[in-house]
Amino acid sequence: TCALLATVGVISAGEFLTVLGEVDFDTVGFVLCLSASVLSGMRWTVVQMKIQGLRPPLKSSLATMRVLSPVMFFSMVLLSIAVERPWNKFAGTDYFATPERGLYTLSLGLGGAFLAIAMVLCEFYLIMKSTAIVLMIGGVIKEMVTILVGVTAFGDVLNPVN
Repeated sequence: TCALLATVGVISAGEFLTVLGEVDFDTVGFVLCLSASVLSGMRWTVVQMKIQGLRPPLKSSLATMRVLSPVMFFSMVLLSIAVERPWNKFAGTDYFATPERGLYTLSLGLGGAFLAIAMVLCEFYLIMKSTAIVLMIGGVIKEMVTILVGVTAFGDVLNPVN
């Protein structure tokens, strides 16, 4: 719809203004970040349409996750294997050299997995109770917090435009 396109346009313009005037501006990095933002909005719009189109409607975010997660999991595994090539990354590393290192590596992975599942449950709950626009706005707020942390913690400098 026009409102959704206008929202995406405003978000894109905001991201452009954020990096305008950067000394180390990287066009490829900017295009990748902008693409990630637009594709994230499209993803949540598709999820919203899928959830609203289910009959009977799902009552909880756990049920939604049970229905939608297998598709998300297999698409990400295939993409990860194609792009990352994990067999090359783990060859010759000490991630599993000792039982302690193996336990540490598995703990880090499982901790991240727990946080990711909790985040997806919250996102599905939000999308069931509101719209994809809310999640896009939440993403913009997250980026603003990231910029604030960059300014306060790392001394990044902002100019009047961004």
